[in-house]
Amino acid sequence: MADERFLSLQTLIDWVPDYLWVKDTQSRFLIANKAIASDSGRAKPSDMIGLSDFDIHPTAVARTFRAVEEGILDSEVPMIDQEESIVDSSSATKWLSSTKVPLRDAQNQITGLIGIAHDITARKQADVLRNGQAHILEMIAMSAPLEEVLEQLKYLVESQLNGIFGSVMLVD
Repeated sequence: MADERFLSLQTLIDWVPDYLWVKDTQSRFLIANKAIASDSGRAKPSDMIGLSDFDIHPTAVARTFRAVEEGILDSEVPMIDQEESIVDSSSATKWLSSTKVPLRDAQNQITGLIGIAHDITARKQADVLRNGQAHILEMIAMSAPLEEVLEQLKYLVESQLNGIFGSVMLVD
């Protein structure tokens, strides 16, 4: 009977399009949904169980996540809607709005962490595009040299497309 309830809970959390997870006090995954497992290069959520961020992310990113989570566990203060950046298993950079909350047992002791993260990459790209366009228009209005305007335009295009690198060639 308990297994059936767990499976139905797993099915439910797998329908959540955001990353959803539970970790122990050592930041090892106890529960993960399909979204985070897939973006971490795992075939199924159960492949995440027992892993830590050091098994999934580059060391610098994993250290940052671990430090944040230790701070939450020590202070008992949740982190609400904090922007975090990751690189998923397909090497795409993603921006997340993350919430991490201490998990308590029946005796009110902290036993881990519950987290949910929403992909805000499209919004961040739109912000970069809007700010970049405004900067280029300002450069044009201030009569900046054409080379500088085109260079900024190149950087703006590169920021919007993964794996694209441009160059500017002016012919006299």
